Amino acid sequence: MKQWTFQTLNSADTAEEGGDKSGTQRLGELQYANRLKYISIVLGVLGVLLSAVGIIVAIVLSTGKGDAVTTLSVTQGNVTTVITTTTDAEIILPPSAPPPITGAVGVYSDGGCTWPCYATASEATAVSPTASYHDHVWVGIPAYVCHMPDGFTGALHAAAGAPCPTQAIMLSPTTPPPPGPLTPSPFAPSPPPPSPPPPETVACLASSAALTNNNVNYLLDGSSSTVNVGANSYTLSSVPSSHPVKLETSSGSCTPTIVSASGQVTSGGYYSPWYYGTIVYSLAGCADGASLFWRCRYHGVMNGGLPLLSVNAAC
Repeated sequence: MKQWTFQTLNSADTAEEGGDKSGTQRLGELQYANRLKYISIVLGVLGVLLSAVGIIVAIVLSTGKGDAVTTLSVTQGNVTTVITTTTDAEIILPPSAPPPITGAVGVYSDGGCTWPCYATASEATAVSPTASYHDHVWVGIPAYVCHMPDGFTGALHAAAGAPCPTQAIMLSPTTPPPPGPLTPSPFAPSPPPPSPPPPETVACLASSAALTNNNVNYLLDGSSSTVNVGANSYTLSSVPSSHPVKLETSSGSCTPTIVSASGQVTSGGYYSPWYYGTIVYSLAGCADGASLFWRCRYHGVMNGGLPLLSVNAAC
């Protein structure tokens, strides 16, 4: 009988057994067993490879669990929020805020706002999450009915005391109460005292003036009105020689002193001398409130001695 190996068995021909049926049968069985051997080897190698891959995957998953992170960008309206979390975390996002309502009416009453109000039921149901509405009425505006959408996030009722939104169209049945007085803080500094009133403006005689006479009385720069003077020196020009003058005190403490005069009349008894032309009088030492008048050499006290001089400390 011929000897076979696994390498030569697959290519052997049954004729080589010399027509021996039993030999041919055994050769076929050997060839079938040889094929099963190769198949077993291939399957064994594949099993080893798959086991190795499974072990590697398990190691990667077990070592990476809890460390992997995921970054999400969530946009709600005009705001974008970036969320960084683990890969297997459960993220629950809040519901999006409803879009702002424009054109809704706000009614201020009883210390708070009722909003949003619509004139028709269809407008109210259009913005209601439940497509329904309820009504509000006020005694102050009996012709108006507020249709308010049910379930609207941010809806206001007067009992809550909240102000109306800035975009609300105001409709107030009653005047909002005025703001109450502010309670001063015990730690706040006291307010400063009120400023003193500004000093009163006093019109004073200039240091130089024309002293003339209209044959009725004297005039200072053309006026016979009483004028304020200070404890100063005054130069008086244009004093006519037909009305030589002398300044005298009618009340208060004041002694007018002649400093100089371009013209002088010495005759005239008790009140002489008299002065004309350009003369300089000093009122130094005159007290506040003193009053003075003019006397003429030839006509005496003309028309009450006008214009009177009043000593004022502000001058």
